[in-house]
Amino acid sequence: MPIGWSTKGRRSTEGSSVVRWRCDIKPHRFDGCRRGCRPSRETAVAPVGEEELHLVAMPSRRNIPRHSCFWGYIIARGLYNSCLAMLNRRCLGIVFDLDETLLVASTMRSLEDKIDGLQRMISCEMDPQRAYDMLAVIKRYQEDKSILKQYVDGDQVVENGKVFKTQSEAVPPLFGSHQPLTRPIIRLHEKNIILTRVNPSIRDTSVLVRLRPAWEDLRNYLTANGHKWFEVYVCTMSEKDYALEMWRLLDPECNLINSNELLDRIVSVKSGLRKSLFSVFQAGVCHPKMSLVIDDRLEVWDEKDQSRVLVVPPFAPHFGPQAEAKNDIPVLCAARNMACNVRGSFFKDFDEVLLPRMSEIFYEDEVEYPSVPDVGNYLISKDDTSTLNESKNPLCFDGMADAEVERRLKGANRIGQSIPPIADNIDTRAVVPPGLTVITPTAPAVSLTTTQFPNTVVPGKPNGQPVLSEHFLQASRSVHFRDPGCRQPEVQASCCHGP
Repeated sequence: MPIGWSTKGRRSTEGSSVVRWRCDIKPHRFDGCRRGCRPSRETAVAPVGEEELHLVAMPSRRNIPRHSCFWGYIIARGLYNSCLAMLNRRCLGIVFDLDETLLVASTMRSLEDKIDGLQRMISCEMDPQRAYDMLAVIKRYQEDKSILKQYVDGDQVVENGKVFKTQSEAVPPLFGSHQPLTRPIIRLHEKNIILTRVNPSIRDTSVLVRLRPAWEDLRNYLTANGHKWFEVYVCTMSEKDYALEMWRLLDPECNLINSNELLDRIVSVKSGLRKSLFSVFQAGVCHPKMSLVIDDRLEVWDEKDQSRVLVVPPFAPHFGPQAEAKNDIPVLCAARNMACNVRGSFFKDFDEVLLPRMSEIFYEDEVEYPSVPDVGNYLISKDDTSTLNESKNPLCFDGMADAEVERRLKGANRIGQSIPPIADNIDTRAVVPPGLTVITPTAPAVSLTTTQFPNTVVPGKPNGQPVLSEHFLQASRSVHFRDPGCRQPEVQASCCHGP
């Protein structure tokens, strides 16, 4: 990462102290540091508590002998190395939400509550067509409830006269206190259903899961040609053990997140708090400006991160079971195309705008620098859809946020600044040329939703997103596809079909 991703003379809004200053040093011992750093484009680094001091040797217009001119920065420890490695690999960060973004998960309790909620609505509904539509949704919920009950009671499911029995799947032990597990799994491929048990010893933690169509297309793009084009993270408001199991179903081969990184990269946010990229990247593994978020809700994110959120319509298979499969470009394929464009645009500006300009900067200069690349600058939709519909529905079911199930899971778990002297403590590291001041992105958050849906009330998430119904959006029409000079993998902004 260019050290210049900092803010002059104030604390960074991204959560780490990044202060920039200039120093003109006469002592001879720093002259060797300057002469060693400049030709090889390296920076002198010294630890300062939980942060790092970086001294960037700068050319001077005065050319005074025996003077060493530096620009200095303080950044979070490890952030520089992590971002520099990502830039060298032409890689960005991507953060996924789980529930109703990549999948829908149902427990017995949540299915019963949704059915009861819809039945109460029908009793007050005056429009026969709306009442008929809600009855169709209730029928789908009841079918899922029947399948899940068979799994809970007998570890098998009878479907069209065929018996599906559980298959044991070993869950590798994770670093820390987690023990190896074996979960009873049933996969009903024709229905796109997976049955799993978050805690194998507690049947009430059984979950029926539907993965969103075209997830495989997006997953394959992220590691196309054997290269990681994005470093993957998960940020969810669901319980941690549930989130780990849902991600295992999404990425069974651990191609996107290595097994030894799962605990750090899957972040569960406590109820009542907002999600933030600062909480996702606490260990200094990525800079928020290099990160794209894919979520079905914007308002759950900290305001300073909302410009980097690609808002997708919530996945609602019970309200439009065939909608996404029939659409020419499923939502996750449109998200894949957008991710490709964002990555290509980011590195195009980095290579063609930022780097050439940085080589022209001198120690004494006070110039207006070009904008630092920021993922939020490239999320531009055809229409400003940042103003989302309000949903008045009071019911909310978000994955395993079911209070009773969460209580049982938790019950089971209970059972079972001054800168020190630096002259003797300096190392040097490869550096992209010195930095630029931050220009706050003004682009609104992008939504792949451009179509207003019928006023069908969904007993799901209550805030901020339109409802997905049989009238499914044409996702590709809401996205500007640029030709950003995107390097491999070359994913065209063309149609791809979900499974």
